Amino acid sequence: MGNRNGFKIRDSDLHELERSIRILNQTEIIHIYKRWHQLYTAYSGEEQLPSPLDVEGFANLEASLPNSYIMNTMDELQMNPFKDRIVKVFSLSGDRLSFEEFLDMVAHFSYKMPAKRKVPIAFRIYDFDDNNIIGREDLKMMMDRLTGEDDVLPDETKTTIIDKVFEEACKDSHSVGLNLFDFKVVLSKSPDFDLTFGFNL
Repeated sequence: MGNRNGFKIRDSDLHELERSIRILNQTEIIHIYKRWHQLYTAYSGEEQLPSPLDVEGFANLEASLPNSYIMNTMDELQMNPFKDRIVKVFSLSGDRLSFEEFLDMVAHFSYKMPAKRKVPIAFRIYDFDDNNIIGREDLKMMMDRLTGEDDVLPDETKTTIIDKVFEEACKDSHSVGLNLFDFKVVLSKSPDFDLTFGFNL
């Protein structure tokens, strides 16, 4: 019953996860669960977590971890300036990730995931105020995070860059921000998007 590498996931759960994710096979899903299990058992928070296994010894897919713990513990996220946004986008609760949500996140950052399925996720990550529009403040915040604490890019330069983005991507010169279609136009001019928006677990 889905027992590989010492981790038991019910066959029905494996098939459902494989069907919903589509780009990962069962071996890859179990590999990701193994990493999840390591994170879960290593968590040293004050709260008493439920067992990562159910009463029959199979994987408890409802178990969850705090977003803050995942983004500050995973090597693949620790140095990412958008790590808080990444985990939040995949969290239904807004502050915790279940294994299924963790799997969804890893799948979308997999190099196997087609770019067209990554774009809507990237849009949500950069939409800092979650209003379904990437406005000027969102773009400025994006640049601030990319340049970090040693930001040497003058505000005037950032404003010029933002103006240029709006000019090239927005059909409406009076637009208050980029919608998903506009965002796709911007990314179409970034051929390395698929390489930069990903990691191997």
